[in-house]
Amino acid sequence: MTDFTEKVWQAVKKVPRGEVTTYGYIARKVGKPRAARAVGNALKRNLYRDMHLSKEVPCHRVVRTDGSLGGFARGTKEKLSLLKKEGIKIIDNRVDSKFIVN
Repeated sequence: MTDFTEKVWQAVKKVPRGEVTTYGYIARKVGKPRAARAVGNALKRNLYRDMHLSKEVPCHRVVRTDGSLGGFARGTKEKLSLLKKEGIKIIDNRVDSKFIVN
């Protein structure tokens, strides 16, 4: 695992249940403000870890800046389901902006 990937996972672990952040915010948080796409790729790698450990990184809580869901290794339908279970309001396939913390 790269240092960047580890930093991304550590930052995403801090996103609490019931809140969402963006790929761009995580990129800025880890010191790489232009690396939002790389953040998504780092999160995708989380799926390939041991399933117990992968649950520690709540990748589903990271969305695009415009509130749209973005990708998810287990599919956007699953991402949507997980967000709804956490009480996140979705309007027209976008996270309600009041749930996005940056």
